[in-house]
Amino acid sequence: MLNQSEAHTTGISYSDIQVNKETIQVVLSLNLKDFVFVEEFDVNEDQLISQEEVSEIFPRFIPLVIKNYQIDISREIGRPQLVSWRQRSGLGELECHIKYIFSREISRVRFTVTLHNLTDSGHWNLAQVRYPGGREELFFNLESPTAALDVNQGWESNLQLDVHSVVLGVRTVLSSPLVIGFLLGLFLTISSSPILVRTIAAFVAAQGLMLTLVTLEFIKLPITFLDPACALSLAYIAAENLFVKETVNRWIIAGCFGLLFGADLSPIQVWTGQTFSLASLWSWILGSSMAIMLVSTLIFLVTRLFQRSPQYPIIIHLSSGGLLVIGLLSFFYQAFG
Repeated sequence: MLNQSEAHTTGISYSDIQVNKETIQVVLSLNLKDFVFVEEFDVNEDQLISQEEVSEIFPRFIPLVIKNYQIDISREIGRPQLVSWRQRSGLGELECHIKYIFSREISRVRFTVTLHNLTDSGHWNLAQVRYPGGREELFFNLESPTAALDVNQGWESNLQLDVHSVVLGVRTVLSSPLVIGFLLGLFLTISSSPILVRTIAAFVAAQGLMLTLVTLEFIKLPITFLDPACALSLAYIAAENLFVKETVNRWIIAGCFGLLFGADLSPIQVWTGQTFSLASLWSWILGSSMAIMLVSTLIFLVTRLFQRSPQYPIIIHLSSGGLLVIGLLSFFYQAFG
């Protein structure tokens, strides 16, 4: 017979987690007294909970325990399977062995542990995670129910490309009218390949640097500043095409405004709620850089087709004039709308 007061430290549960290639093994140790439904174990209402009562009642609550202990990798939730469970005699402690199965190799894993739903708001779960090449200690409670972890070995985790982040970077650039408009104005009057290469390199390097600084929160800029500033930059580059027409030092302008657009494109605005890895960040930067290089090269190739045409100056003036109007209207809308 086990008295309810006989138990290990209440308010705390423990997880021993082993991450394998395509499975994750979890040994979860819980205190019987912590459960909000602990009274249901006392079937005969004698204020004592026997091992027989626990054996009879606890299996009904195992699906609820698993529901509050979720593990997922990128776009896939692990399929949980109960391997076994047991109670430790005289300690008031229950131990559940759960296996989570995935369809592909695990590289980054996220835990969502909400055991406080079954205990109380002050409950903590202390977890030790073991994986090939490393070991981490995590904790979960009401304020921090989730945690993410890279489990690749050594340099592989830094070099791995997150395909989803690459696609997201490409999509973010291609779906931004201000970025496309600025690139059009930036490369509209460039006529030589060396200047093209320098200008693209300056813009990509600057936006990548600022992306990293803002996403990692070394620099914080208000969105209320970024949106009007990007719109004004579009008006500026259009005005320069109309009145200056000098492209030799265009790469300097590209570098300066690349910093601005890097802050505006920061994936911290499109990734929601969870921590992210450096591999994902670098993959995102690769995707956005690829999109910028592709758009810039296409603009350069198209404008070269018209450079020998008598209508070329008219095309420059009409395009730049349109970009100037769009930039000013966007600026006033963003700043005062």
